Amino acid sequence: MSRNDRSYSMPSSIKLFPVDLLANGLVDRKILFSRAVDLNAATSLIGPETITSFLEQGAHADKRIDLTINEQRIPSSLYTARDGTGRIVPATIDGFLKQGASLIINEVDDVVQKVADLAQEIEWITKSDVWVNCYVSYGVSGAFRAHYDSQDVIALQIKGAKRWLLFGEEPSDTPTPEATRESVLQPGDFVFVPRGIWHQAQVVDSPSVHLSISIASLTGLDLIKHSLRSLANDRVIRRPICRIASEEVVNDAISELKERLHDWVENLSPNQMFIESDENRRLSTRCSLWADGELNDSSTIRLALRRLLQPDQIFIKSDNTDLYRVKLGSDVYELGECALSILLLMSRRPEVTVATLVVSIKDESFEEQAIRRTLSELIALGLIYIVDQ
Repeated sequence: MSRNDRSYSMPSSIKLFPVDLLANGLVDRKILFSRAVDLNAATSLIGPETITSFLEQGAHADKRIDLTINEQRIPSSLYTARDGTGRIVPATIDGFLKQGASLIINEVDDVVQKVADLAQEIEWITKSDVWVNCYVSYGVSGAFRAHYDSQDVIALQIKGAKRWLLFGEEPSDTPTPEATRESVLQPGDFVFVPRGIWHQAQVVDSPSVHLSISIASLTGLDLIKHSLRSLANDRVIRRPICRIASEEVVNDAISELKERLHDWVENLSPNQMFIESDENRRLSTRCSLWADGELNDSSTIRLALRRLLQPDQIFIKSDNTDLYRVKLGSDVYELGECALSILLLMSRRPEVTVATLVVSIKDESFEEQAIRRTLSELIALGLIYIVDQ
């Protein structure tokens, strides 16, 4: 089973970024600065109330929280309870922040739904792993000294202002002596920094809150590591290079090895690596406690997949059944044609009302009752979820 319709639309929150501009930055590996596209949408992603509520819940420091001051990490033992639970003490963190510390909430997309939605939408576009850290800075120096990241980063300013200094236009082992580019980010502004580019952020207007959105694209090294598995049982690769053999015998073995490796390189392809990356990417699921009830036409439903199904993707039926075996989020599902059609349609329109989806799927000769029943089944499986009811 396959689909060839490549039309596509995105939920509104991705409009925080000019998608074409972001895609060009990823492909061309160029630094990008942009002023606010949608100020209200940006500043509503996460605010003081959300951060305060998170801290007051006493999240475990070893999983989620870091504190720095003067560009040095503060040991977690200085702001966690002494009872051995590892729970943070909000009042202690508040004290450090008032002294000019910076608070880092790692992978905040796991705990703040609006941020999770944004991360999911960026992942739909980039087809790469995405996660988000939140930085709350009171000191003038920011959280870290000049450094580079091993993944691409979008820094989105939420509150206050930060000056971003970039040291060079290309990846390098060392930064340039002086900043080659700089810009002050106000709320809603963002900068795209490709992996390997040295950079530093300094607080201009305190307190500053920004989201660091990491995009971890697969690399040539990832392809080599993935493809090496095909050589594991290769006769030529596994043959011992005997050190006590004559030089002629050793040279013949090396020549054959080089020829085999040359053929392997010539046949390298990322396709299988991409497929496995997509299949194994975890779902972005929410509870739908009303999933057994009847869906309203006005209900908005959203795809839980972090990787969209491709319109030209081929699906194979299980033996002696009318069900298709589909691997999603590391699990294998057996889905009927109606379910697969819904997931393919929602891969083009990841957020849609029930009424709109029913009309679209009915055009493919499915009965309305079957469509609604299938929607409830997909919700129960966690492959889609209800945004509002």
